[in-house]
Amino acid sequence: MKEIEIKLKLIKWLMEGSNSSLILGSEFRFDFGARRADVISLSDKLEACAYEIKSIGDSLRSLNQQCKGYKLYFDKCFVVCEKQNINIVRKNLPSHVGLLLIDGDSFKQIRKARENKTLSGEMLCSTIDTNFLRRELGERKASKVELCNMYSKKISQERVRLVSRGFLKSKIEYQFKLFLSELGQEINYDDLATLDRMPASQLV
Repeated sequence: MKEIEIKLKLIKWLMEGSNSSLILGSEFRFDFGARRADVISLSDKLEACAYEIKSIGDSLRSLNQQCKGYKLYFDKCFVVCEKQNINIVRKNLPSHVGLLLIDGDSFKQIRKARENKTLSGEMLCSTIDTNFLRRELGERKASKVELCNMYSKKISQERVRLVSRGFLKSKIEYQFKLFLSELGQEINYDDLATLDRMPASQLV
């Protein structure tokens, strides 16, 4: 199965799950744009989860590094794979990462994801609006990286997390609502393109 097919089925499965209030995003960039998550979800309690898709034939060389990045920003993370590559994926999977198996149109949780307790303040700040950071810190000339460093040191990690999650919600909620408004009976590739596309105004 191609990655895009798995993504379509995963989004449908998440939407039909017990938590219908989830906000979903696709190809979400974080860590100052240096990293990207295949699919993300944000609950009404502002719990952010990342889903990394590994289809058959995908290289697992960077999987460990990807998971380390997810651990610093997301509350939980999962890897999604198929029967044919589940054994090799499991061997390369860090212990904190959950594992989802896709079989046809259904998903099975093979391993639960542990909650990430040691999030990175700077990485959380990377998706906070730059103008907000400037106002909060009274800094006009500092770079985004410098602002994130200062803010993460000034504010408690839990406060940084909540502010960051608020901005995360604002970044993905509009596009998700647009995705829902254009959705027919089945999710198709055009719908996914809508979800992938993030307004330029939200990329700061």
